[in-house]
Amino acid sequence: IMLRRYIWRKKRGCCTSRSYSTPNSDRSKKTIYMIKAREESIASSTLSTMFPDVDIEQKRSYLDVNYARYDNIDCVWAVHSLPDYTQIRRKKYEILVNDTADIIVAGTRKYLGDEESKSRFGLYGIIPDGSVHGRDVMKIIKDLSNTIMKKDRFLLPKRIRNQKKYLYDGDVTVQLFMKKTDTVCVSISPIKLNSYGWDLPGPWPNGLFHTKKEKNPPASAYIKLQEVLAHMNVNDLKGSLCAELGSAPGGWTWHLLNEGATVHSVDLAPTSIDNPNHYHTEGNAFDWNPPDNVKYLFCDMSLPPSDSIRLLERWIRNNWCCKFAWTLKMSYGIFDNTLINNLQEQYPNVSIAVRHCYSHGNELVILGSIN
Repeated sequence: IMLRRYIWRKKRGCCTSRSYSTPNSDRSKKTIYMIKAREESIASSTLSTMFPDVDIEQKRSYLDVNYARYDNIDCVWAVHSLPDYTQIRRKKYEILVNDTADIIVAGTRKYLGDEESKSRFGLYGIIPDGSVHGRDVMKIIKDLSNTIMKKDRFLLPKRIRNQKKYLYDGDVTVQLFMKKTDTVCVSISPIKLNSYGWDLPGPWPNGLFHTKKEKNPPASAYIKLQEVLAHMNVNDLKGSLCAELGSAPGGWTWHLLNEGATVHSVDLAPTSIDNPNHYHTEGNAFDWNPPDNVKYLFCDMSLPPSDSIRLLERWIRNNWCCKFAWTLKMSYGIFDNTLINNLQEQYPNVSIAVRHCYSHGNELVILGSIN
């Protein structure tokens, strides 16, 4: 019976070795970047400017990118990514599920080895805005979970059903994207935590961190800060010394104080926040010096990117902070990658990543860590 099954699968091309390319060698170098609606054009133009030789297929809410001529690329406008995906196309649904499960088991084991620990990887279906394959994706995710556990009883994937669970550093995220009913793209990649925070893809299902609504905030910007803190992997602010530049109307400062931090803020406008752990200075952020070195620096000021980077360099040069989240307002022009490259070349002790969060408007945020 086993021999018959093997011959049957081999005739139909169901062997893992025919479909799977290892993550470490001979990878596909194709990545799907999830983009917010109506931002696909600016994301595509920015990416083609930064990397002229990439092949970009622009679709609604995502970009399909082939970067064969580069070792690595980064799409700054992406809110999520499916790196180095493998595409599987089968006419019969049962064969599609079986082959995809073989690829997932083989690819996950290459990262996890032979360990028997369960729930070390998450299996998520990615459904872009406007997709007509939502039900098909959820169905194949359910069938894949059952098939994977039959093939490898020590692999128990975390399902998208429980949104509160997320992965940890070193775990593996398996993402499935359906282009057609008979064609799926599978991305298998480890979750990486660097000094500045999480790499893409993040540890949350679909790359989306679920923010919490709070009562009576001075401004709604605190929602954006929640997502930024999640990307920085900052889970506990109690007793931390923070600084915010351009703090009015006070949404970010208010949230930091609620999390137990001590905040030094500076703005030309006065503050209405009354908290014993809050120290506000009315003045220009370019002229203000912190009384002590802070652990976290935040800036959400509306400035041209060149002026904003000049202020950030002042803090880096004086070593006044350990980690920072610095917003760049793109309403002043398109993203200029030379500003970031010059910053990294001039200060090699600084680790930097550029992110665009779900809650962001026409803006980017620089996440950084000073080593």
